[in-house]
Amino acid sequence: MIREATESDIPQLVEMARAMHAESPRYQNKQFDEGVTAQFINILISGSDFCVFVSGIASDLTGMIGCSVSPFFFSFVDKYACDVGFYVKPEHRGGGSALKLIKAYEDWALEKGVLPEDITLGVSCENKKLGELMTKMGYTQSGELYRKNGKV
Repeated sequence: MIREATESDIPQLVEMARAMHAESPRYQNKQFDEGVTAQFINILISGSDFCVFVSGIASDLTGMIGCSVSPFFFSFVDKYACDVGFYVKPEHRGGGSALKLIKAYEDWALEKGVLPEDITLGVSCENKKLGELMTKMGYTQSGELYRKNGKV
């Protein structure tokens, strides 16, 4: 089941964020602050241009996607959507949760007036399976992300 997250989901969402933080090589050297994470999730849940969708049942959430809609810097009419966090628990991967979460995100973005070609999802290059799913769902890779190597 996919639904919008509520405040009562925040403790489980924080734990999923902690798991994502621990699993991802990109985040492992970053501090994880439970209080900050809970505040950020609350902003996503309560903001008009943000949303969090969850999979699973209330007592056992299995995945989440945080979403944002923003205007382009050159137009308040045209908007784009991006994810701010996407995670499915390892034991629930491959069962369709990711696909359903992405579909909920797409539907939400379209309802907010975002054109299909302006819906984006950040996928790390380490996550080949998610990249393959995105391709099957009609997404194409657009550009590359460059990160500073830690030396200035």
